[in-house]
Amino acid sequence: MLWFKQRDIKLREIMDDEKCDSLLLFNTYEFFRIVNMLTANWGWIYRKIIRPRLRANGGHGRFLDVGFGGGDVIDRLALMCKKDGFEVEFLGIDLDKRAVEFVNKKSHLSNVHFLAIDARDILKSNEKYDFVISNSVLHHLQDSELIEFCAITKGIARCCVIHNDVARSAFSYYFFRLIFPLLAPFIKKSFAGVDGAYSIRRSFYREELASLVSKDWKVIKVFFPPRLLLTNEFPASTNPNCQGETKTKLK
Repeated sequence: MLWFKQRDIKLREIMDDEKCDSLLLFNTYEFFRIVNMLTANWGWIYRKIIRPRLRANGGHGRFLDVGFGGGDVIDRLALMCKKDGFEVEFLGIDLDKRAVEFVNKKSHLSNVHFLAIDARDILKSNEKYDFVISNSVLHHLQDSELIEFCAITKGIARCCVIHNDVARSAFSYYFFRLIFPLLAPFIKKSFAGVDGAYSIRRSFYREELASLVSKDWKVIKVFFPPRLLLTNEFPASTNPNCQGETKTKLK
């Protein structure tokens, strides 16, 4: 297990290659939509962090999903907000125009939109969003890129930043390597077998992630399925339009 002691940043996921096959990329998005639903804990995040904030804000809010990939996370959050009667807007952004092409083939609620744009451009425009989120983005970044990413997303956010990513562990890696061949005959050909394993090996331990960010960020470890949440919640004293700071505890 020695090779799990540190991130294997030399590995590069196939889907990060702008020249990778588009059909296989779309199939990978489809597969990870299922993985996210089963393992990413967005229902728990919504109940513990997002919903209390929205209620305190009168049921209104704007969400920005940075690096939306298959677009499934904000689709799910939009449905949960609709069920609770909240009036919210969602924008997903991604540097890869093929991600926009993929989500444009799907149906979405009328308050969900997607653009191929850099988060840096939103920061420069001084556009603000109450909630800035990402799902399984952090492990794609080098340490210096992660530090910049956190600064950008914090600069865009009015109330809360939530970065949700896989946590590195031998259990996750070997479980994925065991289960994926059993699923392979029933799913479309994609990059998921390689990229799923690589993503775990590139991901962080809690202590590694905490060492890269300032003390106003909080790293929450969710033990099963193994995930890391990197959050920055702004107290009402720093922004009168942002209420309901949560006291999120480890699960």
